[in-house]
Amino acid sequence: MSRDPSAPKHAADLLQTLLSGTDDDERLVSFLLRETGLEIKGYSIPEFMDYMRRQSVDNASSRESSSAPVQASLLIPPPEPATRPAKTAKSKAVLNGRWIEPDETVIVAGLPLRGGLFYVGHKLKNGSWHDEPSLINPELAVAATPDGRLPSIYQDWGFYHYDPDAYATLTPGNRRRYLEWLAGGRSDPDVDQRLLLLFCMGLERRALHEKVRTDFPVILAELWRLLDVYSSHDFFREKARELITVLEAVQLRERQYLSAPDLDYAARGLSPGIRIPLGQLAKDKKPLTPDWALAWALADSRISRYKPVWNCPDAFRKLFRLLFVLHFPKGIPLPVNKSRINFYYQPLSQTISGVRCQLDLPDMGRVTAPVKSLQQLVNGCVAELQSYSRAVSRNPDKAMALENLLLLPPEIWPDTLTDTLAALAEDLGDGVLALPLAALVSRLHGEDKLSPTQLRGLAEALHHAHIGMEPDPLHGGRLTNPDDTVCLFRESAEAREARETPAFLAAMTTIDAAARVTITAESDPAATQRWLDRRIDAWVHLHPDHRCRLQARFRAQCERPATLTNLKPRLEALPAAARRPVAQLLAQAACQADMPSAATVKLLEKCYQHLGVDRALLYSDLHAPAPTGSHRPATAPGAVLTLDPERIARLQLETAQVSALLADVFVEDEPEAAATPGPESPAAVTATAPDEADTLWGLDEDHSTLLRRLLTRPSWARAEVQALAAALGLMTDGALEHLNEAAFDHADGPLTEGDDPLEINPDILENPPE
Repeated sequence: MSRDPSAPKHAADLLQTLLSGTDDDERLVSFLLRETGLEIKGYSIPEFMDYMRRQSVDNASSRESSSAPVQASLLIPPPEPATRPAKTAKSKAVLNGRWIEPDETVIVAGLPLRGGLFYVGHKLKNGSWHDEPSLINPELAVAATPDGRLPSIYQDWGFYHYDPDAYATLTPGNRRRYLEWLAGGRSDPDVDQRLLLLFCMGLERRALHEKVRTDFPVILAELWRLLDVYSSHDFFREKARELITVLEAVQLRERQYLSAPDLDYAARGLSPGIRIPLGQLAKDKKPLTPDWALAWALADSRISRYKPVWNCPDAFRKLFRLLFVLHFPKGIPLPVNKSRINFYYQPLSQTISGVRCQLDLPDMGRVTAPVKSLQQLVNGCVAELQSYSRAVSRNPDKAMALENLLLLPPEIWPDTLTDTLAALAEDLGDGVLALPLAALVSRLHGEDKLSPTQLRGLAEALHHAHIGMEPDPLHGGRLTNPDDTVCLFRESAEAREARETPAFLAAMTTIDAAARVTITAESDPAATQRWLDRRIDAWVHLHPDHRCRLQARFRAQCERPATLTNLKPRLEALPAAARRPVAQLLAQAACQADMPSAATVKLLEKCYQHLGVDRALLYSDLHAPAPTGSHRPATAPGAVLTLDPERIARLQLETAQVSALLADVFVEDEPEAAATPGPESPAAVTATAPDEADTLWGLDEDHSTLLRRLLTRPSWARAEVQALAAALGLMTDGALEHLNEAAFDHADGPLTEGDDPLEINPDILENPPE
C-alpha cells in the first residue's frame, strides 16, 4: 500500500497534541516520531516527554493572560556531536539559541521551518548584552491566525524612518505571519518589509558579529534570491545590497569587473559595489568598459542626469553603450590615484556595531577626468532622446508604438522592428515597390498618422535597413496624406553619401521637370516611365543606386508633381552647358503623348525660358524625329527582323549624349568643389541666367542671388553657405539673418533652420518667391 503524502503532517499534528497532553504512551510517541522523520538525539523518550509537558504548562499560563488563541510550540533539539554530552550541558543547549543550518528543519508553533539561516532558542546574547532581535523563541505565544499588516517604514515627509523590530516584540499574530513566511520558503510576495528586515538581522549577526566566513556563500546566495523576489521594497533592497557589498568586500573577490554591473543598484549612488570594481579596473590598468562606464554614469552624483535618463532608461542605456564604443573604441584609461576606498556599513540590528572597510584599491569617486568624458556621453544621449522622452512622458503606454520609436536613432530600435525592416528589404529585390504611405506604416505595425519629424525618422530607419524612399523627407520630400504614394528600393550606404554631387542634383531636377511635363501632357505615366527608365539606365556616370532612385522619383513625382514655381530656381541653377540637352529631353517627354496640347506647349515654353534656351528651338525639338524607343511601329507577323545600321548609330550617339548630359558639363567645376564643399564652385554663382538679376522679396541683387542658390536644395552644410556668401561678398551670419527676416515678412516663417546643416523651410521650397 502506498504511503499517504500528507501522513507526516498528520503525524506531526498528532505528536504535537500528544506531547502537550498527559498521555504516557511511549510506544505511540515512538511511532509518530518515525512517521514524521524526526529524531531526538541526546535524550530518551521519557526525558523528552517530561520536558514538553513542562512547556505545555508554561504555554497554558500565557494563554490565560492573552485573549488571542495560542498553539503550543515544539522545538526538536539540534543534532548532537558523536560524543554525547552530560545531561546538564544538554539542558543548557536547549535553552541557548543557535544558528539553524540550511539542511535542518525545526518545528515552531506547529509550522515546519526548513532552509535554516536563522536563529532559534530561548536566549542568545549579542555583543551589547541584549538579546539577538532575530532570535525565534519557541516559548513565546503564537496566534492561530496572523494579524494585519505592520506599519510602513516609509514616512510621508519623504524619508525612511525604521525602528527595528525584534521577534520578541512582535504581537502573537505577527509572529504567526513571520513563521508562516519562513515555513513557506520565504517567497510570499505580500510579506511585510519589516519582516524581511528582521530576517536580514539574523544574517547580519552570522556574518558581521560571529564572522563565520564559511557561511558567506550561502548567505550571499539567499540575499540575491530575496532581491529577485522583493525588488519592489526600496529600503530592503538598499540594505540587502549594502550587506552584499560588505560581504564581498570582506572576502574581496578578484576582478569583480568581469561580471556585469547591476544598473538598478548603480542608480542608488556610487556605493562600494560600484567603486570596488572600478578600483580593481584602475589597479589592474584596464580601461573602462561600456557596461561599467554606464554604471558609473548612473551612480556618480557629480554627473548631471536629465529626464530622458529616467523616462526611457532602456533606450538611454542602449544609446550610451553605442556612443561609448563609437567615441572610445579602446575604452577610457583610469588613473591610479592615492585615495583608497573607505566605506562604512550601519547594520539594521542596533545590537551590532557598524563595520568600516578600508581596501587597498584606488577610489574612482575622487577622480575627475573620466567623469568629464562620461558627462559628455550622457549629454549626447540626452540630446538624441529628447523628442522620444517627451512623447513617452505624455503617453507612457505607447513607448513601443511606431510613431514614438521613429523618434529614436535606428541603431537602438527593438529587434522586432529591425526584423520587419529586413524582411521588407528582402521583398524589394532589385525593383521599385510603390505603395500608399498608410500601407507602409501598417506593415511596420504603426497605427497613427506620422508627423514630419516622425517621417524623417522613418526615412532614417529605412536607410539604416538599406532601403531608399521617394519622396525622401530628408531631402525636402513631402508626405501629407496617408494615401500618398511611397516608392521604395534597395540603396547602399555609399550611394546616399554621394547624393549631393552636382551631376545627381541636376539629374534630379531633370526628372522632376519631366514628371511635370508628363502630367500636363496627359501622357500615360507607365509608358513614359518605361521610356525614361531606358534613358536613366544610360546615365552611366551616376551610381546604379542613384539611377534606381531617379526611376522611383519619377514614379512618385507623377503622383504629386512639382510646380513650375518650385522648378524655376532649380532650372535656372543648371550650368549653361546642360540646359540645351535638358530642354530636348523635356520636349521628348511631351512627345510621348499622341499630340502635345496647348497647355503642354505653354509649359515647355516657360521651361525653355527658365533654362535660357531660345523658345524657337522648342518647335523644332517637338517636330524632330521620334526618339529611339518611342512609338515604334509594330512588326508584322512573320516579318523578318532586320537591323538598321543608321538607327543603331543614332542610338549609340543618343546614349553617349545623354550620358554626357550631366557628367561632362561639371568637369571644370568639380576641382573647385573639392576644395570648397558645395554643388558648384562659388565663382559659378555669378554665372547666372539672364533673368536671375531680378530681385526677390525686395532684397538687393546679391541677397536675391544667394536666396535663389539656397532654394535649389533642401539642406546645406554651413561650409557650403559660407562659400556662396563669400563669392557674393556677403557675411554669412548677416546674410542669413537678412534672408530669414525677409522670409518672415513674405512667407510667415524662417528660410533656414539649424546651424550645421542648415535646413531650408520646405514650405518655401514648394512655393518659392517669383
